[in-house]
Amino acid sequence: MPLFDTEKVEAVFIDVAYSDPDNRYEREEQLKIKKEMTDSVPLTLAIVNPALKAFRYRLTFIGTDRSMRRGAFVETAETLIPVREDV
Repeated sequence: MPLFDTEKVEAVFIDVAYSDPDNRYEREEQLKIKKEMTDSVPLTLAIVNPALKAFRYRLTFIGTDRSMRRGAFVETAETLIPVREDV
């Protein structure tokens, strides 16, 4: 869900990683949110083992000044991720 300042941010890349080693399932995706987008960006992950709902994500902000600010990976099982710089 985009909650960033569009005057300062041109785009945001969201790197998503999920791993279920026992079922030999790995998934990595990269989503891009441009500043003019206002809707949520959906991503569906197949969950084979219901006990392993957690995944990791990292936000990379591209500024209107062409700067890049990349956060650390965060682990969560939340289904709605706020896309803002203070996360």
